[in-house]
Amino acid sequence: MDKKAFIKAVRNWESQTVAAAIAKEHALARYVDKNGKAPLHHCAEIDPRKYGFKVSNSIATAKVLLDAGADVNAIRIIIDDGEKFLATPLWYAIA
Repeated sequence: MDKKAFIKAVRNWESQTVAAAIAKEHALARYVDKNGKAPLHHCAEIDPRKYGFKVSNSIATAKVLLDAGADVNAIRIIIDDGEKFLATPLWYAIA
């Protein structure tokens, strides 16, 4: 699976698809895109109300990623008013 399709599956909380992709290419769990986001960032930033998603699917997808070695404390640097903000997946989930 290419990285764009993998991230789409993560963002759609397709845990079985994500698990199958990681089984074939383990490094996907720690992939960082050109914007500095890891798969857990993508998983955590989705608002289930906006898309009608079940939250349990988010948890299942995050569990697949974490079990595969995704970094729960992955940092995406966001520049805000000239300052660096270190955004973690938890911050995305809350924001």
